[in-house]
Amino acid sequence: MRLSLAFCYRLHRRLGLLLIVPLLAISGSGLVLIFFDQLRYSAEPYALDEPVQTALPPIELIETIQRTKPDMRLIRLYLPSSNRQTARVLVQGDHEKLFAFLHPGTGKIIRIRAASEKDWLDKLYQFHQGKWLGTIGQFLFSLCGGAVFLLWLFGLRLYKAISGKKKSMCYHRRIGFTLGGFLAAFTLCGALLNYAAPLQRWLKPAPDAPLFTRPQTVLSIQELLAIAKNIYPASSLERVYIDHPTQGVVMARYQDSGRIYLDRQNGQILQLEKPLSHWLDWLYPLHSGRMFDIFRYPVLLLFGLSLLVLALSGVIPIWRRRQTSNRVYLPALRQKINIDNRRTLKKRRFR
Repeated sequence: MRLSLAFCYRLHRRLGLLLIVPLLAISGSGLVLIFFDQLRYSAEPYALDEPVQTALPPIELIETIQRTKPDMRLIRLYLPSSNRQTARVLVQGDHEKLFAFLHPGTGKIIRIRAASEKDWLDKLYQFHQGKWLGTIGQFLFSLCGGAVFLLWLFGLRLYKAISGKKKSMCYHRRIGFTLGGFLAAFTLCGALLNYAAPLQRWLKPAPDAPLFTRPQTVLSIQELLAIAKNIYPASSLERVYIDHPTQGVVMARYQDSGRIYLDRQNGQILQLEKPLSHWLDWLYPLHSGRMFDIFRYPVLLLFGLSLLVLALSGVIPIWRRRQTSNRVYLPALRQKINIDNRRTLKKRRFR
């Protein structure tokens, strides 16, 4: 069944007006988050004053935090991706989870802060995801990402049938026709990333480990990391999930997105995931632009600015049209009201 032009135009217009505010918020915050790494690692405690010449291996960093804070339970280890970044360890304190920032060259603890403590960049990231409004905001912002795909489909139907004479409409039609499909895929990836953890548990669950029959036989983290290094020497280690949600499993993640799941009892490989082996693994590299390598920032800037221009160029003609109709309609309405008032006064006089 082919949709009529009138129906497509009406739906495209109303859907665009409905999404204008969240799309401006998403595209505006996204333009800033393009430079997330530069902003994050530009100041302490994430950045170092001087570059590290020789970094300690992950095993020694874990031993350092275990010696310094023996009462804290290790949960996760984040390794630096450059020589000017600190290493981070997520630990369980007495009452809450804490982040410990370590010097990767000496293992010295630079700072400890609560994991729930958020800076302005974390808050901006949550704003981009819609989480500042809670679960409802996250759902609505994700819905907006999927609705861009519908806007593009209706726009394709209207492209050849309706010609835009004004400059703003010409920009809207041309950008939508040339980049609309890429923007729809880009925003759809972002919408799915908002629910990456539930999708991961549903479509790509972590393997189960055998039950702990003898907890005293559990291998140390150092032994497990040594096993993982021998199995996967192709890439550098990025992070280690020590206290994985699946009991008895340690997950090592590498910079090329590869993952290894190990049994804590005997070091057996439970699962080995190669980079980009599942379609869920493509969502973050596509949405963050890492897939485009050296063209990452130009592509992201092009997409962010195009989404911003599409939103504004689509709503400005509608706003101008309403202003014009108000200029013509309101004086006529006032004149009609005045005539009615005069007639009412005349009737009262005769009475």
